[in-house]
Amino acid sequence: MESNNTSNTTIHLIGTSATILNTENSECGACYGVAAVSAWARNVVSESPVIVLPLLDRYTQFVEMHPLKLSVNTHVFNVLLGWGVFLSKASLLSLDATQSGIRSLQSRSMPLLLTNAIVSPISSWHEYSRAVHLDAETKLAVLSIVPASAESSSRVDSISSVLGILRYVAKLSRESGCNPSTSLYDSYLDRSHVAMEAPSCWIPVVWYCDPDPAHFEFFLQTVTESEYAPAAIVDTESNSAGFLSPRQYGSKGTWVLSYKADPQLFTLHSFVLDEDRKTILNFTTQNENILDLPENFRDEIYLKHVTDLEDLAAQAIANNPILGSSTSMPAPVEGDFYRCIVGECELGNLFSDALRWYTGADVAFLAGDGFRGSGWPEGFVRVSDLWEASRFPYTECTGTMSGISLFQLLNYSTSSASLNGFNIDGGEFLQTSGMRVTYNPQLSGSRLIAIEVWDQNVARYEPLERLRMYRFATDSNLCQKKNPFPNFLGPNFAVEGEIQGAVGDESQQNIVGQYLAQLDLPYEASLFNRLRNNVSSLKTLNLVQVAEECPTGTYWITERQTCFDCPDSTRVAFSEKEFQYQIPHSMNVPLESRVLLLNEAPFAVSVGPSSIPSWVSFTRFYLNSTIPIDPPSNGKRAVLQSGGSLTIDFTVRSRGLSSGTALGTVSFGVHVGGAYPGCDGQEATFDILIRVAPPLELNQLGNIRYIGLGLSAIILFTAAGFALWVRRSRETRIVKTMQPLFLVTICCGVFVLGAVLVPLSIDDEIVSNQGCDIACISMPWLASIGFTVTFSALFSKLWRINKLFQCQHFRRTKVEEKDVLAPFAVLFTLNLTILVSWTVVDPLKWSRAPVNGEFWNTHGECSGSSKTTTTLFLVLICLVNAGAFSLACWQAYRARKISDEFSESKNLGMAIFCWAQLLAVGCPVLFLINSNDPVARFFLLAVILFATCMSMLMFIFVPLTLQSWRDKRDGGRRRSSVQISGVMSAGISGVSLVSRSHSLSEKKASSQETKSSNMSGVTAPGPSAILCNNRILKDDLEIDVEAVSNHNSFSQRASVGDDNASIDESACGLADSVIPAVVQEASIKSDASKSFDVQESLLLSEKKLRFAPGM
Repeated sequence: MESNNTSNTTIHLIGTSATILNTENSECGACYGVAAVSAWARNVVSESPVIVLPLLDRYTQFVEMHPLKLSVNTHVFNVLLGWGVFLSKASLLSLDATQSGIRSLQSRSMPLLLTNAIVSPISSWHEYSRAVHLDAETKLAVLSIVPASAESSSRVDSISSVLGILRYVAKLSRESGCNPSTSLYDSYLDRSHVAMEAPSCWIPVVWYCDPDPAHFEFFLQTVTESEYAPAAIVDTESNSAGFLSPRQYGSKGTWVLSYKADPQLFTLHSFVLDEDRKTILNFTTQNENILDLPENFRDEIYLKHVTDLEDLAAQAIANNPILGSSTSMPAPVEGDFYRCIVGECELGNLFSDALRWYTGADVAFLAGDGFRGSGWPEGFVRVSDLWEASRFPYTECTGTMSGISLFQLLNYSTSSASLNGFNIDGGEFLQTSGMRVTYNPQLSGSRLIAIEVWDQNVARYEPLERLRMYRFATDSNLCQKKNPFPNFLGPNFAVEGEIQGAVGDESQQNIVGQYLAQLDLPYEASLFNRLRNNVSSLKTLNLVQVAEECPTGTYWITERQTCFDCPDSTRVAFSEKEFQYQIPHSMNVPLESRVLLLNEAPFAVSVGPSSIPSWVSFTRFYLNSTIPIDPPSNGKRAVLQSGGSLTIDFTVRSRGLSSGTALGTVSFGVHVGGAYPGCDGQEATFDILIRVAPPLELNQLGNIRYIGLGLSAIILFTAAGFALWVRRSRETRIVKTMQPLFLVTICCGVFVLGAVLVPLSIDDEIVSNQGCDIACISMPWLASIGFTVTFSALFSKLWRINKLFQCQHFRRTKVEEKDVLAPFAVLFTLNLTILVSWTVVDPLKWSRAPVNGEFWNTHGECSGSSKTTTTLFLVLICLVNAGAFSLACWQAYRARKISDEFSESKNLGMAIFCWAQLLAVGCPVLFLINSNDPVARFFLLAVILFATCMSMLMFIFVPLTLQSWRDKRDGGRRRSSVQISGVMSAGISGVSLVSRSHSLSEKKASSQETKSSNMSGVTAPGPSAILCNNRILKDDLEIDVEAVSNHNSFSQRASVGDDNASIDESACGLADSVIPAVVQEASIKSDASKSFDVQESLLLSEKKLRFAPGM
């Protein structure tokens, strides 16, 4: 369009990113393509000079399928439409003429315009690329700034390259007669290849296509203030909102426009030049939707272009090459339900797997809403299948992100997903590769439960690490277009080491094709459980930390977005953690000590005292043990380098401290400087513990000892008294029955055991340490020998009785004195051996031990030099005597049913039971009493020993003396009775029943009469027979034992009270033959305290006996 001022000239610039064909809108056909752009240009611009800058169509299905590949652009742009230049990314330079579809693309008639790249002379593109396009018709010198691949070796700084080209353009203008006074030089490679026909002034215009707002701002400020500022800068990536409409900027008045190029728009830029065609007076822009192409614009040229493009499309459809093979691929859309936005789908797995393979990334992810089509059957996969599955020409995008950023991305995806497959506009799950994502759809807010990333080294999924760097791969859709995902892939990266996603130049359809082609087997179109639904887990994952939530003892590092633990202050510490002093009472001499403060941390610190007890004072300080320094105080600190030390001399004064324990802490503040904000205030400390002893406390027994001595005297006198009584009464029937030797042995054992209280009552209050040692040694001897003697006698007595009265066979049994002395000899020998060994190896000695570690408070105790040895001998003594005690209990249990006259089992059992009770109750209580309380332990031991000894004497001798007294009172009369239980209905003749009112002489006379009476029938069983069969007669029938035992049927009888006893077991057999089925259980029970009266002659045959059932 021409300006209203006829002296001014208007020139036009059209930049288009329209594709050659539009395959998305079947109704419009090719109207979205370059044919429509050409039609708009012809009809809007009319006769004014115009230049068109088309973007290379590189990623569409049409180009991928056409036999010419990328070269089809040359045929369309240059041959069909007559355009003389094209734009592309720098990655195109990596493709050379040997690759398919590149040779015909390289053309001098339509070169590649690329300013911010250096093309090597050996590159096949060297002759077919330009750093600046000098358009002879419009006099525009167009520079193109496009994003360069990070891996591209041809990438150069865009500012440097533009400034160099601007100087070159200025030089050309000067050489052509424009701006003759300007001295310019060529600082850039001359690749213009333009023949200058006439002097002219070139108008430099920068076409800016790099999507980096920060870089654009810096570029704008630098270039517009340079010596040769461009006339205009057109930004097609909308990098600055301040230039949505063209306006002048900078001191040189450069026109700037910033907008987002749209392939569906026809955008016309018009520049109005001054009359000398050197300066742009006005800059306007016009946007038209190419879908709204007016009917009058559809002229014959347009229709011819459409026909030619349709022919090219037919060629592409006919070509449709095979890329690989796979199993049957299900459709991603079922009716109106989009499977790929609510969960894992097969197409999402294929595309993300291919993307991860192509880029070598750790993880890959794609939006699920871009997958369409009906899938394909098992077998070959063609180009059209991939473009039907994903119709958008997205390219790869790669970068590096931390575990924190990956968590934030996936957390947003799972949290915002609508879970409604019919709503494509809602949130969606990302299709992933190289990781497994677990979520709970029933949770509100955050739903993410776990993220696991495949670890190639160990061949398994490992939990996501928040600070580990992961190389990611996605597409240009997520990196640049689909909000808000671009923010998660670069602009908001905050962790050091992360790299913003960079868009590449390979279409994802072509990437999938290459992936399928390299597989040895068909691709398995399956679900691999990469998106895992777990409704049972309610604990969500959170890897995000913020500075405000850093706990105490940590500091925030922005570059790592993490709260780190403060430097290890424990590595700046004193050489000693505690000093302990035990000061006697009334000591006032100061104590001097030294401590080192060591810095073993890998950084320097400053230290100074922060708290000191009043009774501690510092005297000297040395840096690194040799350099004396002033005491750090009043806020001053000493600096310790890593590995350095501070030597501190100090004194401790006990003056003014009361008796007891004083604990003080010396603290030095450790400051690490500003590198660790929030970490100051940590301290290095050591403790000083002073024990000022009160007057000595010996914890001696004192007057309580007399209780022990008194109890011991009672035991000794009682045992001696009972022993004398036994000697005086040894001829009485009851004492002879109880065996005097047994009774005297019991007294001796108790006497020795009671004597233990004498050495137990001795301590260093009344005797020397040597005397205490003798007392310590004597205690185990007295206790062990006393116990041995006592229980040997008990065991021997009980064993003898059981031997006599538990016979089971018809044979003569004889128990002699030597038989019962054997247990005593064995037990005494074992105890003697252990005691002698103990005394020789490690005898007990008197010593004093502190109470609760207080040296001034002690108690006396008997202990050996080796605790292990002492414990061993003590255990052996206890085991031997516990065995003897157990055997005595067993014998008493066996004799529990034997007649009291012959075994005294009841009294002995009571004595043993009393001992068992005392041991069961007293020993645990003894262990519960603190060993540091000697008085309480002594009293309890004395009471236990007294009760033990006296219970043995009382239970045995008190009933014995009472029985003896009754015998004397009753004149020595004696009664024996036989009790028989069972059922019996027969009369027995020859046995006289006696009355309780007759005397012993009458009983004997009756016995003589019975002896001469009629003995026909059944003879009553004698005592021995009844004892051997352990039978008891019921109904209190009393049988004259002497009459029966004098009968000539019994040649021998038992005499139990003698020292040697024997039983003729033939009597047992005779008794059994006399009453084989009548008497079932019998026993003799003797009562020496009652007289045995003789009843007038009463034959058993004259009275029918009625027997009750057994007892």
